[in-house]
Amino acid sequence: MRQGIWDEFIVKDQTVDSFLKIYEKVLKDNEFEFKEKKQDGEILRHKAIWGEGKKAFKRSILPGGALTKKGNRYASEVEISQQGKDVRFKILMIPYMSLHDRPEICILTQGPMERHMDDEYCKEKMFKIVMDLRENELEMISQT
Repeated sequence: MRQGIWDEFIVKDQTVDSFLKIYEKVLKDNEFEFKEKKQDGEILRHKAIWGEGKKAFKRSILPGGALTKKGNRYASEVEISQQGKDVRFKILMIPYMSLHDRPEICILTQGPMERHMDDEYCKEKMFKIVMDLRENELEMISQT
């Protein structure tokens, strides 16, 4: 099962396109790299990654490497859909290795402290993104 955190918002008086422009700018400003964007019926699914692969690999083999921010990678997965004149925005922030949705093996196995730190860093990343979105004068109402 994926770890990490999620939240869901209603963004008032926006279209999917206008919100997506703001969201992508916020991600870029926060050093995320776009991975994938696809339309699935009425839902737009968007994925972006933060962090470098080489550093994350080194983190997985060095003792205590998982406890540093710089040695981690995170994915922002969102679903965006139009609801009348508003946008529904669901965001999931997860450690990037968790995207495989399978147990870690061998040197990639995490202990409880590493999992806790991953969740804490995910919270920080998501909070920063949500606050940056609100700085763009978006009226966002949490649904959780």
